[in-house]
Amino acid sequence: MSAVNDAQFGTMIIAAIDKAGQNAKKKQVEEEISQLSTELKEKQAKEHALLSYSSTDNGGELSNLDTLVKVIAGVSVCSQLENVKPSKSLKKKVKRAQDDARRKQRIQEEQSKSISNQMVENEKLGKKLEPLGLTINKIIPDGHCLYRAIQDQLAHLSGGSSPYSYQV
Repeated sequence: MSAVNDAQFGTMIIAAIDKAGQNAKKKQVEEEISQLSTELKEKQAKEHALLSYSSTDNGGELSNLDTLVKVIAGVSVCSQLENVKPSKSLKKKVKRAQDDARRKQRIQEEQSKSISNQMVENEKLGKKLEPLGLTINKIIPDGHCLYRAIQDQLAHLSGGSSPYSYQV
């Protein structure tokens, strides 16, 4: 029994030593991280001082950014934006949009000038129905038009309002 307890005690000691080693390693890594982050902050402060960049100065921030870009790339931001040519796909999209606009305008002009076949057909049908005392009633095409047409017919047959009304 004592041999088993000694073995368990030994494994517990090894586990405790491993845990202590892990904690020490963790502290060491955390110290290295904090040291590296302070070094990085110092480097950034030096670079900002060299470029005369100050994050608290909002008025000169744009000009400082321009100088930063000039220093890094050696190119002016404004001159690059002015010299950029539109891509072929952008040109095609613009041309397609212009063509569509012209086509829609031409269609609207043609529709306003010409008399549609439906209008001619409605006039001829109205002339044939007039001697019979019948008229063409417009029904709203909202998905319930069949029921509205039946309601209209029932109202016509009963001499006024339909006793069978359909309401949405």
